[in-house]
Amino acid sequence: MKQSRRKFLKLLLIGSGILVLGKIVGPKWLSSDNAGSKEMADLGNFKVVKSGDQLDFFNKREEKVFSLHDDGTLEI
Repeated sequence: MKQSRRKFLKLLLIGSGILVLGKIVGPKWLSSDNAGSKEMADLGNFKVVKSGDQLDFFNKREEKVFSLHDDGTLEI
């Protein structure tokens, strides 16, 4: 497989994953303006917690997997 095709398919897969994640998380969490409140959603295999300007993702064992900030930065 050519290098450019592999790169294109990888970017397509990442973009699809972001789209699915956006559909799961939903616009209601991203538009909330309460900086001090915490909202949580249990999605089966992982939990998503909105705290201030970031989304924290936790696995089944309550270990933090990564954080996604409002400015688009990802903290692992």
